[in-house]
Amino acid sequence: MSRRVSMRYDGRMRILTVTEFLSGVNDVLAGVPAAVEGEVSGFVVRQDRWVFFSLKDDASVVECFMPVWKLRHAIEDGMLVRVAGVSGIYTKTGRFRITVEALEPAGEGSLKRAFELLRQKLEHEGLFAQERKRALPRFPEVIGLIASGESAAYSDFLRILKNRWGGVRVLLADVSVQGDGAVRDIVRALGIGHWSLVIPNVLVLTRGGGSLEDLAAFNSEEVARAIFASPIPVVVGVGHERDVTIADLVADVRASTPSNAAERVVPDRRDVANEIVAMVDTIGASLETRRATARHRLEQFVATGTAFARRRRERVESSAAVLASRAAAWRTRAAARLDAAARLIANLNPTRLLARGYSMTTIRGRIVRDASTLHAGDQLTTRFAAGHAESTVNTVSTPRRVQQSMLQ
Repeated sequence: MSRRVSMRYDGRMRILTVTEFLSGVNDVLAGVPAAVEGEVSGFVVRQDRWVFFSLKDDASVVECFMPVWKLRHAIEDGMLVRVAGVSGIYTKTGRFRITVEALEPAGEGSLKRAFELLRQKLEHEGLFAQERKRALPRFPEVIGLIASGESAAYSDFLRILKNRWGGVRVLLADVSVQGDGAVRDIVRALGIGHWSLVIPNVLVLTRGGGSLEDLAAFNSEEVARAIFASPIPVVVGVGHERDVTIADLVADVRASTPSNAAERVVPDRRDVANEIVAMVDTIGASLETRRATARHRLEQFVATGTAFARRRRERVESSAAVLASRAAAWRTRAAARLDAAARLIANLNPTRLLARGYSMTTIRGRIVRDASTLHAGDQLTTRFAAGHAESTVNTVSTPRRVQQSMLQ
């Protein structure tokens, strides 16, 4: 039953301005936190800065307002959500509203719808593209593990890591993985500034399984964008095989469980040992193949060299035979020429000429070849085949003188 208030001024009631009255009401309401669940209606983003919507149930409606940067989930009309904030009256219009500090989908249907809306948005922006995903180092030296230090996921990861590979340094970023502060903790741990002292080769974000509400931080837009922006490759391993989060889709590598995350970031020492053995066998086989090839080539070279030497020897022998034949022919021709020259010389021997009836006349030891060289009174010696005779030139007759005598 409402209390009747008199408008009669009795001097004890203070008269307030509208602004003073609304400010007083807001002071009272500010001390009463508001946590409300309802269906979204009239959802709109203005100037890319402010979000306006109403929450309603079957009987009532309340207006809500929040900065867009605080909106961590994709929202649309008809979704059931929970909001937390401060209620008050907007003094410029006098309308009651809730200034929202946090918002999250409520109920399985709304959570799934929020997941799908965010998935479509980020996929359209290219955050899930395979071509941007980075390969993990084969043998990491430092692993940055983002998990709750008291969780089974943390213990499982370390156990599998130790069983598979040794000598890896694990740096833990102990974070809340659900509830208030989870998104903030995870985003901070994904930033390079958190690892300022030692930079990991790979980051692993992991937690156990849970409901959609439990996995809300892993389905938030802030965490998705932090994974995308990380300069270090990120592996996400959440819960069980059936759990797929937005963080899984953005990660460079998705692991089905925390244990599988450990399997993805380090090799199994037994596999590496087998690879080394296989590599040694391959190298040995390669060396044996090369040795056999070299031996075969050497044998071919030797055989080729032997055949070449044989052909060269045959050619030398053939050339020697040709030279010998040519030398014999040359000797024969030379002997014939010598014989002919000897016969010619013999025929030209003055002694033989004298024997054939010729004589040879000399004057002072020189052969007289022309009568024009003689003068009357010259002493001549005439040689015959047998003996010689001395004579004195009385007259000299030459063909020219004879001709002149005939002309006279």
